[in-house]
Amino acid sequence: MQAMTRLMAVVFVIGVLASAAMAADAEDSATKARIAELEKKRADLYKKMPAYGGNRSAGREDAAARRAVYTEIQDLNSRITQLKLGPEDGAKYAEYSRKSKEIGEQYREIWADKDLDKEAKKTQLAECGKRRTALYKEYADIIKKAAAVTREAYSSRQRVTRLEALKKLLKPTEDEWKVLEPRLGEVVTLLDKQRRKAWATRTPAAHSPSYLWKRPGASSKGELAKVVQKDGATTADIQAKIDAVRKDRDENVKALADLEKKLAVARKALREILMVKQEAVLIVEAILD
Repeated sequence: MQAMTRLMAVVFVIGVLASAAMAADAEDSATKARIAELEKKRADLYKKMPAYGGNRSAGREDAAARRAVYTEIQDLNSRITQLKLGPEDGAKYAEYSRKSKEIGEQYREIWADKDLDKEAKKTQLAECGKRRTALYKEYADIIKKAAAVTREAYSSRQRVTRLEALKKLLKPTEDEWKVLEPRLGEVVTLLDKQRRKAWATRTPAAHSPSYLWKRPGASSKGELAKVVQKDGATTADIQAKIDAVRKDRDENVKALADLEKKLAVARKALREILMVKQEAVLIVEAILD
């Protein structure tokens, strides 16, 4: 009897877990479908932008229409990011977006107010700037997460665009493309990661001061720039930031070396299924070396 009771309890627990998993899968599928729907709407809006003449809009009506479309795209970007972040982080990002938008609207109202004298306008705009800086600090963690989501989405779109362009150049049959696309996509993805890592280890031009003095950001070099300019910073404070920069540099160098090895393997796998003419095309396109 006790064994039967335990068995029924186990079956019940399994059933609950299975139901929860099914509910989670359904929710995940619904979220993905909603994201796809919003991304399609955003893509359609991007197609409209050239019709307004870009920054060379001829008339005020066209310029206003362009701003309206751009604002709608920004709203869609925010909603897509919220969904990708998940319920908790998404709610926090929505809160940040709402507050940021309010500050932006106030900034535009002050700038357009013709009744304000120059000094009053300058003071009020500066106050908006302070509020925006405080908002960035308050929501720094969620802004960082959202930025990572945005970068990944951008890289994904760029990858799709790049593969479509390469497909036109390579001219494979559909059956050939089914085999070719995954291997080519792997090389394109690794090249993109390599480019971003290389950018992180770049050195500013000798004739030009680093932009980090004015806009430090959250990188280890940015933190070093901040502490160097901070009144009362101790030698120990500065040395700690120097050590952090060197640690990041060493990690990036190692990551670049690892990417180079993976890239060599991926390129070899890609070459195995290419015709000579296709290989030549990819060498010209800097996909192969």
